[in-house]
Amino acid sequence: MRPVATGCLELGRPVEGNISPLGILILLAAAAWTVFPRHADAKQKQPVSRTIKGSVLDEQDHPIVGATVELTDKESGKKFDIYSQAGGQYEFSGLEFTHDYEVQARYQGRTSEIRHASSLDDSRILVLNLRIPSGGP
Repeated sequence: MRPVATGCLELGRPVEGNISPLGILILLAAAAWTVFPRHADAKQKQPVSRTIKGSVLDEQDHPIVGATVELTDKESGKKFDIYSQAGGQYEFSGLEFTHDYEVQARYQGRTSEIRHASSLDDSRILVLNLRIPSGGP
């Protein structure tokens, strides 16, 4: 008489015979696959857009309210302008991860350095502070 392997069903009937070590390994792997999350599923998906924000400051680190902050999309050539708000804060959101950007501020005829945001940087939020010198343009 052959032993019956309990817990194994084939079309609703018990399967007769011994389970091989390979069979046990396959069953354990299948159980682990369903119980433990797969690495790819456990990773969070990359956000669909990024934000570039920061402050516009003078040489003494005082915020400048009302400065024009220009963002240039290097892939499309499009330019977007906003004004710095309270505390010199500015923010551009909904930007493409795959695009490179440049940001520069202007205030009373003076300009800040150009800051760059690379598509190689995978940060969802980039903080680029802009300093406007007190001298000429």
